[in-house]
Amino acid sequence: MSSNSIKLISHNEIERIDGLDKLKSLTKLSASYNKFRQIPKFGENENMKEIKINNNKITFVHESLSNLVNLQVLDLGNNLITNFSQIEPLYKLKKLTNLNLKGNPIANDPEYKKTILENIPELRILDGERFDPKFLSRKEKRKVIDEIKDREEKEKKLGLKPGALKPPHLKKKRKINNMKNQLKNKAESLKKKQKD
Repeated sequence: MSSNSIKLISHNEIERIDGLDKLKSLTKLSASYNKFRQIPKFGENENMKEIKINNNKITFVHESLSNLVNLQVLDLGNNLITNFSQIEPLYKLKKLTNLNLKGNPIANDPEYKKTILENIPELRILDGERFDPKFLSRKEKRKVIDEIKDREEKEKKLGLKPGALKPPHLKKKRKINNMKNQLKNKAESLKKKQKD
């Protein structure tokens, strides 16, 4: 990677930076913990994939950001963005899959997640939380596998036969079936008493 492909300027007192639009090979910018009031202009850089500009004083996303057609990761956490009109250029970024706005006033809006996901449907990670269906189904499978392993370990420790401990949802089902049977038996015995 060339020295111009990544710029690390985090943890400085920088308020603005010019000339990034001339760095066409720039793929990543890390400019966290500075004093930026707006995102630097990159021109039409098709190579830019990642911008981390969290913990600054940014109040809006400039329209020119929508020119970064291959941008995938944007970290704007802990800035001063307050409403959806200030981030509208993000809605045009069709390859944006990871967005962080946590710590901005906008993230407290009750419609925040819904609005972001409706307008940027390609997102897979919002504010560090992964939610794409493929990941969630894998996560669910892992959870079930972990539960099975835990049950098998408990059975071994207790010296029980494999399958002796039932999964919680089966226990609940059995309990419900037992209650149904008890009610059925009571109903039948009441009918018998009434006949007698």
